[in-house]
Amino acid sequence: MRPSRPAIGFVVAALACCGRTLDHHRPLQRLPPLGRSILVLAPHPDDEVLGAAAVIDVARRSGAQVHVLVATDGERGPDKTGAPDLGEERREETRRALGDLGLGADAVTFLGYADGSLAGSWGNGWTAVPRAGGSVSADAVVDALRAALRGARPNTVVLPIAVDAHPDHRALNRFALLALLGEADRLPVLGYLIHAKRWPSDAGDPRLTSCAGALFRWDALSLSRAAVERKTALIETYRTQVGHSRRLLHFANPIEPFAREDATLMPQAMGLMRPGVQRTSHRIIIRVPRGPCVADPDASDRLRLRFFGAGGVEDRVIGLDRMTVVEGGRPGRPPAPAHDVLARTTGASIRLQLAATTFGNITGAVLEVLPGSARRIGPAWVLLW
Repeated sequence: MRPSRPAIGFVVAALACCGRTLDHHRPLQRLPPLGRSILVLAPHPDDEVLGAAAVIDVARRSGAQVHVLVATDGERGPDKTGAPDLGEERREETRRALGDLGLGADAVTFLGYADGSLAGSWGNGWTAVPRAGGSVSADAVVDALRAALRGARPNTVVLPIAVDAHPDHRALNRFALLALLGEADRLPVLGYLIHAKRWPSDAGDPRLTSCAGALFRWDALSLSRAAVERKTALIETYRTQVGHSRRLLHFANPIEPFAREDATLMPQAMGLMRPGVQRTSHRIIIRVPRGPCVADPDASDRLRLRFFGAGGVEDRVIGLDRMTVVEGGRPGRPPAPAHDVLARTTGASIRLQLAATTFGNITGAVLEVLPGSARRIGPAWVLLW
């Protein structure tokens, strides 16, 4: 028999907006209203609780429907218990933790992709690898996320932040942003951070850990002492991952922070850390700020637009050196020269001009930075026009 769940009593508060230091003089703001339904996306079993246990609980207690989708089974992760089938045991741990949060078994969906495979699926290969074996087009991942959006009809989507240090987390973020283009692209999107230097063990504020603080506006739930204890107990449900270590318990801290990753709606001027988008009758203009946390042509960065074309998902990859080269086509196939995107780099920004013949009849695109160095992590955004 499980112990009764104590009242958590989450208090909604917010962190000051972008920056590398806290501004305690700014008035606190609330998270956007979560609405009647939320969808939480997790790359591995346990991310849904590490990143969003408080939001799940607040939503459920307010009467909202909560749906959780777990992309992989995490079978390549640590195993502190010697489970005979780690992937299946991790699924069961998620079921138990969500049950303790008051969710039924039908509230969680497991896609069952192989642990560590999502980054390759999103990348040039565009091939998804089920844990059961074989391979399928990564279109299947997009279709599953679109089906989840249609089924849950969420008012808020909670997902991994675009600049998480784990490749599977970044890939699920981008798959989800692409799926949002076709289904629910104007929803509030809250990004949680799991993997970053010094977070969460040494930093009380995730904005101090990396470029994440500069790139996004951060909001947070503030947790009472009882809520912190409750989240600790939920994390301990994942025995295969916790064992005798306290590393994951650091996620049970007085704040549960979220980066606002809402879509950029046209018309929108470029910001210091966020692209802008404008449209005329003949073209779409995107301006991307230059900088080490955004796009850096001097570091051999490239840009990629991924969108739903007439024949399915398409790419445009834009080089940013002096001899700008644009290639495109279906992901997973050999790229071909593309002439429907023109790029020009100035001292402060990168200007992309998209031809209306290709881009005029679509709702928007996912824009991501492909860093020239493996030591850097590029951001991604949804742009709508």
